[in-house]
Amino acid sequence: MALVYLWLFYFKVKAQERFVKVWGVVLSENGKAIKNATITLYADEAKVKTIQTNPRGEFSLQLAHSKSFIIVASKYGMVAK
Repeated sequence: MALVYLWLFYFKVKAQERFVKVWGVVLSENGKAIKNATITLYADEAKVKTIQTNPRGEFSLQLAHSKSFIIVASKYGMVAK
């Protein structure tokens, strides 16, 4: 089994905006991008959204600024780290 690494970045769009853009990349333990990894977004212990990474292992989400979220990356046959 290979390991999955999730790198996250975020930034505020503007002070008056109520959303932030979060983007990241999912990499294997040897640094290769993991395409079609599943990114699952949770809020208040409930699944909110599920998306897939692109061929470069990248994804992006627009999230409400006032909430807390958990982002989970997974890929069948791999172990998250």
